[in-house]
Amino acid sequence: MQILETDIEKPVCDYAQKYLGYFVFKLAFISFTGAPDRIFIREGGVIVFGEFKRPGKTAKKRQTFVHQILKQCGFPVYVMDNKAQAIKILKIHTERVSKNRNKKRTSK
Repeated sequence: MQILETDIEKPVCDYAQKYLGYFVFKLAFISFTGAPDRIFIREGGVIVFGEFKRPGKTAKKRQTFVHQILKQCGFPVYVMDNKAQAIKILKIHTERVSKNRNKKRTSK
């Protein structure tokens, strides 16, 4: 059975909301192509863009161009073609904010 993009996207988004505390939004722009599929936003200023693909597939040329613009603006952008990998990425960003928050508390 062939794994579809939605077979990765839906469980990752559900997990991110339920267990990691992210707000997850589907991105769809009128008259602008190449935007990542999802934006994950979490308390503490965490913003992660996710482009979901079937396993082994890569971003298209226009998507890569838009990803580069977002990266140049300082946003993390990932092509996610595996559930476990995508969840790990989101956990890493969650942990970074938690560590920074703890450092601020101990330095006061």
